[in-house]
Amino acid sequence: MPSVDLVIFDCDGVLVDSERLAVRTEARILASLGWPLSESEIVERFVGRSARHMQDEIESQLGRSVDWESEFECRYREVFEQELVAVEGVVDALDQLSVPCCVASSGSQVKMHFTLGLTGLLERFEGRIFSADEVAQGLRLIHGAQTSLNAQDDNEGYELSLRDDAAPTADDIHERMDHERLRRRIMTLANEVLGERERQIFLARSMANSDQVPSL
Repeated sequence: MPSVDLVIFDCDGVLVDSERLAVRTEARILASLGWPLSESEIVERFVGRSARHMQDEIESQLGRSVDWESEFECRYREVFEQELVAVEGVVDALDQLSVPCCVASSGSQVKMHFTLGLTGLLERFEGRIFSADEVAQGLRLIHGAQTSLNAQDDNEGYELSLRDDAAPTADDIHERMDHERLRRRIMTLANEVLGERERQIFLARSMANSDQVPSL
């Protein structure tokens, strides 16, 4: 088994049992705002995404701005203060952990400090909590957390600011893609879910090499 140098925990649903409470609360708030969604729809649309993303989506749907603090954050706090607990078994797991660990989450620093504090876990991660709000792209978060913690091993202390180049750029990702394999998978999916006319239009407008469209 390969050695483990660092364990990076998500926060909601991994350390604190907050997701079920948040989703239930969001369903009630959204219904009152005029956009009723089921809990499963909320999970599919928003779980794992930042609060900023969720607010943008809600405002786009409603056609108006939303006061996130008063309409959402206050409700979260009320529910969490009454019902939030640590995920079952996580304290024992942390007690047995013998390697460095940290938290990296799409939640805000304020929210994580609040929920970890309520459940008695904050002191276990103080100074090692990283939020997607701190980086331009969420993909940089994990690498940034690892880089910051590794700095301690070099006696350089904690470097809490996450580097802008911590994750591959869009150009890097594009260059690494197996474009031919990706093209074949898109073609296969188009054949399965679209009718003949829709398939031709979709592929002609979206594939870089439209010469392949008639051969499908």
